[in-house]
Amino acid sequence: MKVTKSSKAKKIVLWKELELADNLIAHMKGIMFRKKIDKPVLFIFSKEQPVSIHSFFCVPFDIIYMDRFGKVIDILHQVQPGNVLPNVKCKYILECRSGDARKKKIKKGDKLIF
Repeated sequence: MKVTKSSKAKKIVLWKELELADNLIAHMKGIMFRKKIDKPVLFIFSKEQPVSIHSFFCVPFDIIYMDRFGKVIDILHQVQPGNVLPNVKCKYILECRSGDARKKKIKKGDKLIF
C-alpha cells in the first residue's frame, strides 16, 4: 500500500510502502522498540475518536493525524521518546521518521490517500 498526497491537479507519491496497525495489539505496539523506522505505520481506527499516543521505547518520529476523509488535521514534528501526547480526535494516524513530514511538505489541510 502506498501513500499519496492529493494536490490540485496531481497526486504525489509520498511513500511506496507502509505498515498497517489496524487492531488493538498493533495499536499498542506501534513503533515501540524500533531502532529506526523503515516504513511509516498507518493506524486505522474504527471511527473518529480521541486518541492519545505515548513515545516510550522508540526513536524520534513525526505524527500525522487525519480525519475520516484522510485530511491532515494536525502534525507533531520530531516527537522525542518519553512523552504522553494529548488526545486528538482522528480516524487515522501516520507515524513516520522524524523530519519526514517537513521533508515531504505535508501540512494541515492536505488530503492523504492510501
